[in-house]
Amino acid sequence: MENVQQILDGLSHIVFGLVMVATIIVKLTPTKADDKKLDEIVKKIHKIMSYFPTLGKNPRTRELEKKEESNVVAS
Repeated sequence: MENVQQILDGLSHIVFGLVMVATIIVKLTPTKADDKKLDEIVKKIHKIMSYFPTLGKNPRTRELEKKEESNVVAS
């Protein structure tokens, strides 16, 4: 389990680095086409990252989030 967490952490750092480099390139060469491409890439990365499990999350935090979600739905 620890190996999987380390791999996911490494992947998230790599993705973060790629997004940062792409952002810098887009900022240096401001064109509408670059901005659209970067926005698409960032949206896809956020969508992919949202499917990753949150490893090492405190079980108490999970319980609180579930209670919070049920309170929002009940309201």
